[in-house]
Amino acid sequence: MASKRPAPDAGLISPRTVAARGPIPLTADQRRHAKFLRFEVGLDFPAVAAAIGRSEAEVRHSLANARTRRSVEKRVTANISPAAAAHLRRIALPGEPVWQTINRVFGII
Repeated sequence: MASKRPAPDAGLISPRTVAARGPIPLTADQRRHAKFLRFEVGLDFPAVAAAIGRSEAEVRHSLANARTRRSVEKRVTANISPAAAAHLRRIALPGEPVWQTINRVFGII
């Protein structure tokens, strides 16, 4: 079965969330620049505010809701067959969680 393509608005913020948060003081370009300066360059909030010519409070408010990439994924879902799950349970050491078994099998430890 072929998977469906994501909708054009996939990943966008819900209109209800936008309404609940209220107006964001920076424009989209200012937010993008502030986000770059804060998260990629590593500037603190006062330096970012000075660089884009807005108050520190406006920058903090605008970036408080900014989506950022995680540097390291915390966890993922492994879609495996029931037979593979049973195999993992069989080869697990006594008291070993499934994630440790998978890491051991893949040689990640």
